[in-house]
Amino acid sequence: MSKKTYTLQTAYETVARSLREFGYPDASADMVKATHDAMKAGDTKMPHGIVGRFAQSQLQEAGTALDRLPS
Repeated sequence: MSKKTYTLQTAYETVARSLREFGYPDASADMVKATHDAMKAGDTKMPHGIVGRFAQSQLQEAGTALDRLPS
C-alpha cells in the first residue's frame, strides 16, 4: 500500500470540511487558502468574516507544519 502525500491543498480541504461540519456550509478550500495567504502576509483582518477567523484558528494549531507541505 502506498503512502498518501499530504499537500497544502489537502490541508485546506480538511479545514474547510471541518468548518462545514461545524455549521458553515459555504466554507471552501479556496476560502481557507485566502485566510492562510492573509496570515502569511501579516494581515490582521481575516477575509471571509467568521469563517476566516475559524479557519485562522485551525491553521494556527497546525503551526509551522504547513510550511513543510508541498503545494
